[in-house]
Amino acid sequence: MKCYFITINCNVYIKKKRNTLEFAMMFSNCGFMGFPVAQSVFGKEGVVYAAVFNILFNIFVWTYGVMLFNNKKSLKGLKKSLKNPGIISSFIGLIIMIFSIKIPIILMDTINMVGGLTTPISMLIIGSLLSRSELRKIIKDKSLYYGSLIKLIILPGALYLISILCGENSIVIKTLILMQAMPAGAFTTIFAENFNKDKEYSAFIVSFSSLLSIITIPIIIKLCF
Repeated sequence: MKCYFITINCNVYIKKKRNTLEFAMMFSNCGFMGFPVAQSVFGKEGVVYAAVFNILFNIFVWTYGVMLFNNKKSLKGLKKSLKNPGIISSFIGLIIMIFSIKIPIILMDTINMVGGLTTPISMLIIGSLLSRSELRKIIKDKSLYYGSLIKLIILPGALYLISILCGENSIVIKTLILMQAMPAGAFTTIFAENFNKDKEYSAFIVSFSSLLSIITIPIIIKLCF
C-alpha cells in the first residue's frame, strides 16, 4: 500500500514537471529579450515581425498555455480559455494594429507604465522562488539540461532546416527562428505559481535557459543568419 501511494505521488510530480517543461520549451522570452535582439539583428523591420509574432504568441499562451497547466485540452477547455483577460487583450491589440487605431496619449502612457511592471515583477517572483528552493536537488534533474538544449538549440535549428528545405530565406522566417531561440519566458514561472505546478522547477528552467542563451543566441545568429 505504501509503495502504491509513493508511485502515485511520483507520477503526479512527473506530470506537473512535464507540463511546466513543455510550456517552457514552447513559449520563449520573445518580448523582453526578443524585441531588442530582433532590432539589433534586423533593424526596424525585424521589430515589426517580432510584434506580429508576439501577438500570436499571446493568443497561444492564453489558450493552449492555460489549458496545458489546467490539464483541460478539450473544446470545453478552449472555450473557457478564450474568455480570460489575456486573450481578450490580445484580440483588442490585434484590432488596434490592423485598423491603426490611435490611442489617447494619457491612456497609452498608463498602459506603457503598467506593462513596464510585468518583467520586474516576474523577476521578483522568480528570485523569491529560487531563494526558497533546494538548489542541489534541482541541479541534479537531467530534464533541466535536455529541456534547455531542446529550447535553445534543437527547436530553432529544426526551423532553420525547414526554411532551407522550403527555400525560404526572408527576414520573416529568420525573425521566427530568432524568437524561438530565446530562452524560456517568465510566463512559465508566473503560470506555475498561479496554477501551483512545480514553481521552483519553473524558476530554475527560466533562469538556467536565460543564462545559457548568452552563449546559444550568438551561435544561432552566426550559423543561421
